[in-house]
Order: sequence, then C-alpha cells, then structure tokens
Amino acid sequence: MCDATGKCTSCQSDYILDEQKQEHQVAPSEIKVGDILVVRAGEKVAVDGSVVEGSVALNTQSLTGESLPQTVSQGDEV
Repeated sequence: MCDATGKCTSCQSDYILDEQKQEHQVAPSEIKVGDILVVRAGEKVAVDGSVVEGSVALNTQSLTGESLPQTVSQGDEV
C-alpha cells in the first residue's frame, strides 16, 4: 500500500528489473520513479505506472467497482 506521498508501506516485497534485465527483490519503499516492476499472476500492483511489456487480466474492482477483470497490455496505465 502506498500513502499520498507515494511512499509504499506494505511489507510485501517486489521485483524490479535492472538495465541488464536481471530481477532484484526490493521493499516497496525502495521503488523509485522509472523502475520497471515485475508483476506476476495473482500479485497486486504496488504503485501507479504503465505496462511496458505483455498483457494480463487485472482485477481493478477496488478502483473502479467493476467486478470483472480488465485486460491491460503494453502502454496501458495501471
């Protein structure tokens, strides 16, 4: 979960990709603007951003009230 300043306070760890496309586990509080996060099936999206690669059916019910997952793909904002 992130607060109004963008600081993430969840105890969940996330994975970011470095310039060589290697995954590194980080705490949400360590996520910076410009980082590329790896989001796997069933995980929550920790911060606002846009899809860089791939597509997925994303549960947006807590944001939009829509009960059916919404398909998001490259370029879509999440």
